[in-house]
Amino acid sequence: MRNFSPWAAWQLHLAGLEPRPPLPSDPDALDARRAAVAAWLAEALGSPPAPVPPASETRSVDDTPWYRREEVVFDTEATMSVPALLLVPHRRREPGP
Repeated sequence: MRNFSPWAAWQLHLAGLEPRPPLPSDPDALDARRAAVAAWLAEALGSPPAPVPPASETRSVDDTPWYRREEVVFDTEATMSVPALLLVPHRRREPGP
């Protein structure tokens, strides 16, 4: 099953994190709190997602007089898929952008 929701993908990521550090009761501990929150935030954001194979899937093909329209889906992350439309002109013979 594919996930098309960035919100759901982010929720899955956050569910695997440790809870953020508690607030200190001592005002003198504010610097330590800032450092702890900065470390937690760096862990929460993490590194950029690892590349995944696109695992593309063509959902439908519709032929018009001028172009072929394909509804495709591909993976961008382990927990995220993207729907897209691919429009291929009939008259084009050379590679295009």
